[in-house]
Amino acid sequence: GPFELMFNIQLGKAILAFLGLVFLNEIDYFFEMCARTGPVLLVLGMTGAAGQVFIFVTIAQFGALMCSLIGLSRKITTLVASIIIYSHPVSNEQGAGLVLAVGAMVYNFMDKGKKKPKAPADAVAKRDVEAAPVIELKPLITQDGAPAVDDDDDEFCDANDAAAVPAPAAR
Repeated sequence: GPFELMFNIQLGKAILAFLGLVFLNEIDYFFEMCARTGPVLLVLGMTGAAGQVFIFVTIAQFGALMCSLIGLSRKITTLVASIIIYSHPVSNEQGAGLVLAVGAMVYNFMDKGKKKPKAPADAVAKRDVEAAPVIELKPLITQDGAPAVDDDDDEFCDANDAAAVPAPAAR
């Protein structure tokens, strides 16, 4: 599940970080930093882990598109709050980019809520899935080694269709 994936990713990152510390001879510096800033590192690690859990749960429950839209809305909200709170000047190009980003986000949210009509291909795909157990395991050769008889009238060329398969060229 998503938590096993998250665990394996974090384990891989920890192994790579440890190898980097060993090969770059930075283990002493690492322990010195942990001694100086232990509580801050602990809080930073816990909030990072909580953020990763929220990301994986969002992807599992709502899909990757919704997760990226939530991330985009968070970044836009932070940007607008920073512009308002700290009175940052915004150029015309920056304003146009912000309007474009907000418009795209709103469009994606609105498009996500609409019901899309089923395409005819869905019915064909469903029929193929339902028929697969019956025709998927049709043998190509019989028990005695002879080619199986082509009893289907499909458009596919089978090995024993003499008219459809050219004879091998002589060498």
